[in-house]
Amino acid sequence: MTYDDKRRRLAQQQLHDLRAYMHTCWQAPADTILIWIK
Repeated sequence: MTYDDKRRRLAQQQLHDLRAYMHTCWQAPADTILIWIK
């Protein structure tokens, strides 16, 4: 496996983790999310 393949796989893993994190945040109250955005 080349270095490029490793980097691409790592990026996909991070994207998956980010989506899971966003999904968890989305279940929180909207005003809590707005506080984080500020």
